[in-house]
Amino acid sequence: MFDATTNRAGNLIIIHFSGSVNQKESGQCVELVRTLLSDLKPAFTVITDLGRLEHMEFKCAEDVGKIMDLCNDAGVAHVCRVIPNQDVDIGWNIISRFHYDEGSVTIETFPTFYRAMKTLIEAEKKNA
Repeated sequence: MFDATTNRAGNLIIIHFSGSVNQKESGQCVELVRTLLSDLKPAFTVITDLGRLEHMEFKCAEDVGKIMDLCNDAGVAHVCRVIPNQDVDIGWNIISRFHYDEGSVTIETFPTFYRAMKTLIEAEKKNA
């Protein structure tokens, strides 16, 4: 299962994956992300939360790459990944190398969603 939402004020998109995700669902996620990106301005942040993910079919990697391409084309500047369980990592770091512009996109990995959000909030306070 997946869910995606945007926060216009924070200029970010949050994508949560949970339970077991199959290729049909990852394809639906691509279309939802495509729609949601129109709400954001360039230099936005993506949070990909795998905190409740139990299993993702390997075939979903192609759709993960499509989501990264969409975000890259829309002007993503910062990617935060929540990966508490490395068993559900289908190669996000490797896929990223092919789909994000190296040097212009900052990528960080966090053990919890809370930690990712806290880091973003603290960075925003410093830049204000």
